[in-house]
Amino acid sequence: MEAYGIAHELVPKAWSKSGNNPSAYRINVDQTDHAAVIESKPGAEAYLSEADFCTLMQAIDASDYRGKRTRLRCQIKSVGVSGGVTPWFRVDGPAGSSRFENLERSQIAGPINGNTDWTIRTIVFDVPEDAVALNFGFYLKGSGRGLARAIELTEVSNSIPLNMPDSGVLRKPTNLDFSA
Repeated sequence: MEAYGIAHELVPKAWSKSGNNPSAYRINVDQTDHAAVIESKPGAEAYLSEADFCTLMQAIDASDYRGKRTRLRCQIKSVGVSGGVTPWFRVDGPAGSSRFENLERSQIAGPINGNTDWTIRTIVFDVPEDAVALNFGFYLKGSGRGLARAIELTEVSNSIPLNMPDSGVLRKPTNLDFSA
């Protein structure tokens, strides 16, 4: 066993590994916590920046989710993480990406780093009628070990709020005269 306990890589069935520097990371499954694990390879900490990342993701057909409010929910955990661990969710339409969220702009429920226990994160979107694919997963930025478990992608009631208020995107033009 090497640092953080993973001596080999095992990408779980139906998932794929991606990112801007995926060769600096390993994917595996923690059977004790029933969790997927992304960790920086031993020695990679010396050259990884907080902008480097690796993701474990799925891309699925959007047909079953079109016209529905959809929530991605999971538990995430960080061990010695320098940049952050967070889920992400993207909706692709016929012309490309139409919605994307990774909680990085969230002041309340954003990425976690350092050493944290299991933390629930959610992303909620209204999936457009012309959606083609849903892409989702979690990523580790920088070095350390990020874990995710209990991932759910489900239709939810319209009473469940969208992520927009905490994402930095306003619902309407605001303070246009700079008086506030």
